[in-house]
Amino acid sequence: MIKIITVVIIVTLKGVTIMAVRQTSLYAYEIITNDGTKRSQKEKILNLLQMNPDGLTREEIRDISGVMYSSVCGRINALIKEGKAYENAQHKRINNSGKIAYVVKCYG
Repeated sequence: MIKIITVVIIVTLKGVTIMAVRQTSLYAYEIITNDGTKRSQKEKILNLLQMNPDGLTREEIRDISGVMYSSVCGRINALIKEGKAYENAQHKRINNSGKIAYVVKCYG
């Protein structure tokens, strides 16, 4: 039986690393966690929410901040878990896709 595995070769100053594609996602997560990217994205998003008391949808946050949508969702979820932000179920907007989007607001 032949098994095909897709690999990625990563060349850094520390050497060459070969890993399966699934591992690259974990590697990227480790990098953004360790280099402060997650923290700075979360701070940027929290600042945006504080400057917009009526709240913003995740799509609006993406458009304003330039942070990828998937990262916006992750940082918003973290802010909600930390008790710094919440989704306002009564306040919804129609996003660019024509779907209902919940508005996220920060406490305070």
